[in-house]
Amino acid sequence: MRTGVDATGGTTPDGGGYEYLDHTADVQIHSWGSDLSSAVGAAAVAMFGIITDLGDVVEEAAAPEEGGGEGAVRGSTPGELATGPAASGAGGWPIVVDVDGHDVKSAVYNFLDECLFAFCGDARVYRRVEVDAVDRVAWKISARGYGERFDRSRHTQGTEVKAITYSAMQVVETPIRVDIYVIVDI
Repeated sequence: MRTGVDATGGTTPDGGGYEYLDHTADVQIHSWGSDLSSAVGAAAVAMFGIITDLGDVVEEAAAPEEGGGEGAVRGSTPGELATGPAASGAGGWPIVVDVDGHDVKSAVYNFLDECLFAFCGDARVYRRVEVDAVDRVAWKISARGYGERFDRSRHTQGTEVKAITYSAMQVVETPIRVDIYVIVDI
């Protein structure tokens, strides 16, 4: 469950948080957490907070597995698949997202891009994101997204997020906190 959200930002159950910073033409997300995992998860939730009011999004229960039930969503490189319990059609929850990069910024970028693809390609909105692992050698991020499919009859349509950008992206790590700054193209 989210512990607080409004048009200016919110907090996440793991102690992370986010806010929206002024930007000339786009939206800058500032997310933070006690470690990279919580800051990345908060950045993804913040992006979905631009798309719709997260207060209206409920977490659908996990679908029972049928015959192994593993589905796939697009991976971070062409032809790669990220495995998870949600096939692009039937859709169980949570949705598993696995991406990789060549450094911390590319891994964060690819993760947010994959989350955006889940919305654009399959109308999935994540109210909560749990990052299970960050591999700092291979720069892989593995996470689960919880939420539901976007439904215009129940969800308000916020601002369209067209793309994640590298413009002014920062990942600032200190011994007690990680801050991520990323601009999304609207």
